[in-house]
Amino acid sequence: MYYGVMVGSLSLERSFMWQMFTRPATMGLSKGYGRRSVCVCGDFNAGKHVDERRSSRGESRSLDHIPFNRFIDDNNLIDLPLSGRKFTWFKGDGLSMSCLDRFLLSEEWCLAWPNCTHTARLRGLSDHCSLVLSANEDDWGPRPLRMLKCWRDVPGYQAFVKDKWKELQVDGWGGYVLKEKLRRIKTTLKDWHTTHTQNLPSRIDSLKDRLSILDQKGEEEALSEAELAKLHGVSSDIHSLSRLHASISWQQSRSLWLKEGDANSKYFHLVLAGRCRGNAITVLQADGVTLKGVYPIRQAVFSHFASHFKAISMDRPGVDNLQFKRLNQIESSSLITPFSEAEVKSAVWDCYSFKSPGPDGLTKGINSTFIALIPKIDSLQRLNDFRPISLVGSLYKILAKVLANRLRLVIDSVISESQTAFVKDRQILDGILIANEAVDEARKSKKELMLFKVDFEKAYDSVDWGYLEDVMGRMFFPTLWRKWIKECVCTATASVLVNGNPTEEFPLGRGLRQGDPLSPFLFLLAAEGLNVLMEAAVARNLFTGYSISERDPISVSHLQFVDNTLLLGVKSWANVRALRAILVLFETMSGLKVNFHKSMLVGVNIPESWLDEAAYALCCKVGNISFLYLGLLIGGDPRRLGFREPVLARLKNRLSGWKSRFLSFGGRLVLLKSVLQSLPVYALSFFKAPTGIISSIDSIFIKKKFGEGVEDSRKIPWINWKSICLRKEGGGLGVRQMREFNLALLGKWCWRMLVGREGLWFRVLVARYGMERGRIRDGGRRGSTWWREIACIQSSSELGSSWFGEQRFGRLFDLVENKRRTVAEMFSLGWGWMGKRGNGGGSCGTGLQIGGSGSLTKMKVSLKVSILAWRLLRDRLPTKVNLVTRDILSPADHFCISGCGEAESALHIFFSCNTFGSLWTLVCSWIGTTPMQYTSIRDHFVQFTCSACGSRQRRSFMQLIWVV
Repeated sequence: MYYGVMVGSLSLERSFMWQMFTRPATMGLSKGYGRRSVCVCGDFNAGKHVDERRSSRGESRSLDHIPFNRFIDDNNLIDLPLSGRKFTWFKGDGLSMSCLDRFLLSEEWCLAWPNCTHTARLRGLSDHCSLVLSANEDDWGPRPLRMLKCWRDVPGYQAFVKDKWKELQVDGWGGYVLKEKLRRIKTTLKDWHTTHTQNLPSRIDSLKDRLSILDQKGEEEALSEAELAKLHGVSSDIHSLSRLHASISWQQSRSLWLKEGDANSKYFHLVLAGRCRGNAITVLQADGVTLKGVYPIRQAVFSHFASHFKAISMDRPGVDNLQFKRLNQIESSSLITPFSEAEVKSAVWDCYSFKSPGPDGLTKGINSTFIALIPKIDSLQRLNDFRPISLVGSLYKILAKVLANRLRLVIDSVISESQTAFVKDRQILDGILIANEAVDEARKSKKELMLFKVDFEKAYDSVDWGYLEDVMGRMFFPTLWRKWIKECVCTATASVLVNGNPTEEFPLGRGLRQGDPLSPFLFLLAAEGLNVLMEAAVARNLFTGYSISERDPISVSHLQFVDNTLLLGVKSWANVRALRAILVLFETMSGLKVNFHKSMLVGVNIPESWLDEAAYALCCKVGNISFLYLGLLIGGDPRRLGFREPVLARLKNRLSGWKSRFLSFGGRLVLLKSVLQSLPVYALSFFKAPTGIISSIDSIFIKKKFGEGVEDSRKIPWINWKSICLRKEGGGLGVRQMREFNLALLGKWCWRMLVGREGLWFRVLVARYGMERGRIRDGGRRGSTWWREIACIQSSSELGSSWFGEQRFGRLFDLVENKRRTVAEMFSLGWGWMGKRGNGGGSCGTGLQIGGSGSLTKMKVSLKVSILAWRLLRDRLPTKVNLVTRDILSPADHFCISGCGEAESALHIFFSCNTFGSLWTLVCSWIGTTPMQYTSIRDHFVQFTCSACGSRQRRSFMQLIWVV
């Protein structure tokens, strides 16, 4: 079903249109868009994001995207990524443009045509581009074999692999034999996959047809024993193949957070279809030419990346005169000691069980690589819009992990404290803390502070190998170690996956592969060159860093997290000249290219005219004092509601593709606990979120838990959100409360102040606020908002007491010193329940608290079954008695569905009804117990599950109520 729209430019017109389309009954869709194949297309006169509108004054600040996104979410519509260009409407001035036209598809449409693409074409004399919705049927060639988790569940698979492995005879040294056997067995596995796990849907349909024929024959006459055996065999085959198909769908969707086996097949297919659409390359812009079709795009991709990873021949400055930190003799020797079996086992066991490194794990060479192109933006136009991620082979993955585990143990000896990535006891938030304190101190002290945020162009891909080897030599890495690293880095070859099909192979001549376990640590060694240059410039008074505090100042000149670099200094032209000279020199030495036009200059208490002149000299742009660094806002006030926009935008962006309507109640719970609540952790680990942010996050979680869209909004929220957020021991489902979780994350800083006092971040805090009896002072009003919140948490917790150094028991001393305090002021008296202290033995009440759900979720049954039992124990199921209580049904309609004449309560329909309750007597006889006497559902559960203290009874209870 198609709907064409032309929405007016006025807000009232848009609101009317959204309301009209949100009432599906007025459009002849009694069940809403989500249940039908619907396409809504045209000029919506609104964008999904702020950056989808651009005016002559820069980016638009219109808020029309908020109701438009609400309209899309409420109707369960999917916005296809636009290919070909970023904007669809252009004004005659050449400066104003917007993305106003689009196709919005229902979920059922995307399931029916998962390979739909949305392409913008030339607009000609019109101010709008024409859009084309097409189903991409191009043949991009054969895809690599995908190793499937379900193979091990097929009877005879392991024996088949063992026999074929023994049959392979290869001569040579051990490494070559292993590589060659893996290459040869790949062909055998392809043939086995064809006969066992390929085309499962069609095979299941064929079996269902055979089952239908037997059923029809059984309706007319009695089946013979042979036919009955055939019927049972067909049913068993359908069950087995369905499980294999569900496992494949789960693995291909990559929804690893969701337990396999839960009935979420439509969700898996929807996620897989969305990923394929987002990663599909149907149109490319290369050298000003629009490319379409299989061969032109494949050739353009191959040429681009073969050239991108080609070595640049030039004379580079050496690093002989730079003073790098060095390894000692013990650390150097530890890198080249003989490898142990425990090291190799640790590297293998560290790999995720259900993933293979590379598409099949059986690449043809030890150091052969597939490059997957991951989109960085929604509207893909150029190859620079993709991030190349290397899928290294299984053998190389193990080798690289072993080397990386050794390098991890010594890397802190050669990496400066300004670098906070991939080093033990350092965190990404350390740099954010230092930058935030520097900006806050400069503001309140009226000091001039200049910050330069450096942008590197594809940093990993640009590292020069000769420079990296020279740096390791200056750091006293052993010769044998450097030889190993050179073999790992310099012998690699790669081919790019274009819509799943690999291009021709080409050698790599520079760069570090993202996806290689060694690359993060090797990049730190390469980035250390910038730190050494900055330290040398500061030591020679060529660059003046920013000094925090006046009493005991500490100078900070630069902060690094991998390639995310922030330079700090005082306002001076000498600093501007030194800054540019250092970056150009580092670029020439290392091969990393600085994007000056994307870099940003920020000033605190510095006139805008001076910043404009300095930015012109640096060929960069000028930024605001409140700017993003490592994903968080520096210099902003988290107490303002406007501060929540980056956090909520990131959360909503990640949730836009997750349609919880296709998930069971248990699947939604896993989504909420394992994924959704981890998204805002980064921001909540640094800032105390205001009540507005917490409320907004909770509302998003509630929407995802109980469903989304027009249909779900009409459903009854049977479970109170606060009940869900209770601990399992208290009768809830263990979902975190965001406010308490936020305070707990901030409390980790208090712990770090006790055990991590060697870090630069701690010394910055001490320099600014000072120490008193082993604790950092509060700072009062002169302290930053962040520090005042941490100090408040510290003073209200036992972590505030210092147990290190000479000043012991500081907080206890403060309490004892005030002798006028009364006992009532220092002691809280009252009654409270205490858990029963066990003696090591078990009892029928162990682990079963009043209203508790911990024992339910630990049983070996599907999560959706546990959730049903939990709702039953709380009487939160839509029985007729409950529906009458909520005025959904009239009191006259409360009788049991079985026709027994009793009121349909949960206790009656599940246990007392003659039709359904009699099942419990049969089950009791089967498990060997006597029927129980009970007056409530909880009594029945306790008696039934604890009568023999066995898990068999508990599973029987859960399974039986699910069947009922």
